[in-house]
Order: sequence, then C-alpha cells, then structure tokens
Amino acid sequence: MALSRRREDSGFTERPRKIAMNVGRCSRPALDYHNIQLHWENQLKKKSKKVPKEMQDIYLSITKITDEFSQQYLNDEYAEFIHYAVAELSRKRPSPLLRGKHNIWACAITHAIGVVNFLDDSSQTPHVKASKLYDTFGVKPSTVQAKSKQVRNILKMTQFDKNWTLPSRMGKNPMIWMISLNGFAVDVRNQPKEIQEIAFEKGLIPYIPDS
Repeated sequence: MALSRRREDSGFTERPRKIAMNVGRCSRPALDYHNIQLHWENQLKKKSKKVPKEMQDIYLSITKITDEFSQQYLNDEYAEFIHYAVAELSRKRPSPLLRGKHNIWACAITHAIGVVNFLDDSSQTPHVKASKLYDTFGVKPSTVQAKSKQVRNILKMTQFDKNWTLPSRMGKNPMIWMISLNGFAVDVRNQPKEIQEIAFEKGLIPYIPDS
C-alpha cells in the first residue's frame, strides 16, 4: 500500500480543485458584515494529549516507539501529531489500544498520519516509503494496512483532513480554507480580511492567511 495513492481517495483529492475553479468564475456578492452567515461542516478540533490514568503506561510505551522513528526519519510536528492520535485513541471507551502489540499500533498510527499528509511523496521533506515504515517497525504490510485503516476509521481521518494536516502543510491543503459564505462555497483566502477574521474567530480556519 502506498500512503498517498489509494484508489478510495482519488475522487476526494480532485474535489476542492473543482470547487475553487467554480468559485473563481463567480462574481463576489455584496456582503453585509452584520448579517453574514458563515459556516462549514465541522470546526477545527482542538488537539489534546490528555490520557486517562489507566492508559498512561500504554500511551508512553507506544509514543516511545513512535518518537524513536520520528527522530530518525520524520520531525517534531509528525511526532506531536502522532502523540495526539495515540492520546485520542487512549481516550476511547473502550480503547482499541488495550488489545494488540504496541509496535503494531505505533506503526499503524504513524502510517495513518502519513496517509493524511502524503508521507511517501518524494517531493516533500520528510518523506518515507511505506516499505521503510514496515521494515523499521518490524510489522507485516497487511497487518499495518488493516490497523491503519482501523485508526483512520475510529478517528475519522481522510486525506486532506483539516484536523490531521500537519501545520507545515496547511497552506497546501485546499480543504482547510473552504467555507460556506451565505450559501456559497468559497476559498476564504480569496475573501476580504473581515471574512477571514470571522472565520478564524469561529474556529473554521487555523489562522488568518497572509495577504
């Protein structure tokens, strides 16, 4: 399995491009900033490393393994997002981490974050091939793929997922910047600063983009 070339994701990657093109052809409506309707399907989720007391040992065991991999092949922001994913899985009731080997979970969670962020894309740094992932963690590809799919299902991860996109890749993710403005899907980066500020205050975008 390649981290960024799954058939099930092929349609999803094209969708924001099409929306942006359609919006670009439309004239911008006059805006009443006092009566504006601004929303999207989901607000950005706040990340947390909070873990139940009974899951602390498992959390530390798994993140110790992922940290070693991150230090050798990835970077600090990958390591942090992997921690967030392990913590969120630890908070599930019951937690899936209670069953299974920790190195398998470590590999699967790293793989899942990699799927969202196209980790095997050689044009970006860092990048790691799936085969390197399997070999380093010492886990069979089929096992990793199954567990990674489980992780992504539980945490509702998809490619271009705005909640699991690394901070350094947010500017390249069109889905992060798509909002509904008075019923129209628009790229907030092309909207007036006032709209961007409202979207940020509502938690719809991670930061106010540069002009």
